[in-house]
Order: sequence, then structure tokens, then C-alpha cells
Amino acid sequence: MNLSTVLRLSITRLFHKGYKRPVATLQHINKANLTLIILLISFGLVTTGCNAGKNLGSQDRGWSPVVASDGMVYVGSVSGKVLALKDDGRSVHLMWSFPENEDDSIGGVYNPPVVGPELLYVSALNGTLYALDKRTGQLDGVGWSVIVGNPDNPSSLVSGAALSPDKSTVVVGSSDGNLYAYDARTGMLRSGYPFESPQDMIWSTPVIDHGVVYFGSHDHNIYAVDLASGTEKWRRETGGAVIASPLVFKNRIIVGSFDRKLYVLREEDGVPLWGDESPFPGMQTFSKADNWFW
Repeated sequence: MNLSTVLRLSITRLFHKGYKRPVATLQHINKANLTLIILLISFGLVTTGCNAGKNLGSQDRGWSPVVASDGMVYVGSVSGKVLALKDDGRSVHLMWSFPENEDDSIGGVYNPPVVGPELLYVSALNGTLYALDKRTGQLDGVGWSVIVGNPDNPSSLVSGAALSPDKSTVVVGSSDGNLYAYDARTGMLRSGYPFESPQDMIWSTPVIDHGVVYFGSHDHNIYAVDLASGTEKWRRETGGAVIASPLVFKNRIIVGSFDRKLYVLREEDGVPLWGDESPFPGMQTFSKADNWFW
């Protein structure tokens, strides 16, 4: 089942009647080179991202923001390629493309690659998590790949990967509703995983802080999972699907839901610090936004 079909099947149970379509947003990169932007447009990234906002579920090739590291720019394209670009101040050079074969594709990429010390981690719509050699874009040598979940019937990876602060573990959520954690160097599944408590798809990109993984699910919950053991620490129910990636700020978990509310939770136990459910006087003042938190 491709992502377009999944979207059409899930759209009615995710969104309340009368909601407006999501608004596509653009993230700007400091000192971006105009030539680089033009090159990215030529791969169809910007156009596809905007069109997807206007017609959610009309295509399943994905779109991805770019990520920059050590003078390189990495991006996943709508055609199912991962590109490494270098801007020397005069021109932009394509250093490598994965897969190398022009006719091969990984289905599409919805979130930016994650840069590690040696490897570039990419979650793809074909249900595979890739760890590519940053220098060559190849799986040979230090690289690896793993089909996430059921290898006979893999589910799309809309969620982006997240790398632990010590660079030892990479985690990713799947459309099969499970959270997976792998050894970042070898691709071996970590003990205690997958985390199978969510009752619906995970499109939210996880965030790891102080040994805890935070993410949202289509089942309307925000989860906190112990990274080392894969056990649940707490969950907080919202009124809609949680697609956004949480933000950790000053011991608070901040994340929006498709119920159009912004949730600010205590990192330790998930107790609401804002909103109608907050036990703290004077904090029940946050009203709904005019649109989804995506």
C-alpha cells in the first residue's frame, strides 16, 4: 500500500470536519547561495512541497528540507534520490547521488537526512532506513541499510530519523505504528524495540533528550520512551493526530496537534503546563490556533 492510499484511508479519522488545509512553510538557510536554490528547484523540491500542501495525498514521492554540514548540503529529492552538493562560493557541484543508477529510487524522502560522524541517515518511503557513507554516498564499507518492520510488507517511513547525542543509536517511527531503534554503526535492532504501544501511524520525527525519546502518533498521543530500554515513561492524549516533531526547551516538551492546540508539557512526567488541563493557576488561557500544527 503506497502513501497516497494510506493518506486517503486515514484522512477522515485524523481531521475534524471543517478544518482548513495545512499551509506549506519554507525554512531559510543562512548565507544560502542563489545558485544552490536554483539547482534544488531544478530537482523539483520546492514545487512539489507547495503542491502537496494544496492537495494532500495527491502524490507519494515526498519532499525534504536540506541539511548542511562541513561545507556540504544534503537533501532527499522527490524522485527518490539523496543528493550531496558542495558550494565553493563560485558554483555548486553535485558530489554524489544515491542510488547511483538513474533508474533506481528509494521512493521519496519527507524529512532531511541526519548527519553523523561518518554516516548520513535517511528514512525513505520504501520503508528502508539508510546509513550512507558521507564521503561517497554508498552503502559499501561503513554504510548499511535495514528494512524497518516487516521485510515482506514494509510500511512507509514518513518520520525522519533521530540520532542520539552520543551518536550511538538512531531511532525512527514507522507507518506501521511502531518506534524502532538501531545501533548507529551496524544497523542492528536495539534490545527492547520495537516500541509497539502506539495504536496508529507515526509520522512525527522523534527528538532525543537526556536518554528519552519524544514523539507523536496518529493515535492522538504524545509519547516519552526510555531510549535504553524501549519502555514507556509517559504519554499525553491530545484531541487530534500529532504529526509535528516535538521541541525540547527548558525542561518542557512543546508540540502541536491536529486539534489546533499547542501543548507544553513537563519533560519529567508529561503534566500540561499550558492549556485547559493544566493544574497550575493562570495557565488555562491558551486558545486554539486557526489551523493545524504540522
